[in-house]
Amino acid sequence: NTVVGQTVYNLSFIASSFDSFQNGLLLIQGTDYTTGTGTYTLIPTPTTNTNILVQETFARTGAV
Repeated sequence: NTVVGQTVYNLSFIASSFDSFQNGLLLIQGTDYTTGTGTYTLIPTPTTNTNILVQETFARTGAV
């Protein structure tokens, strides 16, 4: 779940191999969140703790 006022979430991932969902909806990188090394930042700042976040990472071996 989101935490009120928390924007930065830590997770080990490669930015090009990462998807984030909030309440079942795919978030768009650069619009709904930004990524850094091992972190992503939600845009805008959560105002409730009732949003469910799901992070998906996947292997990029052999991907173009």
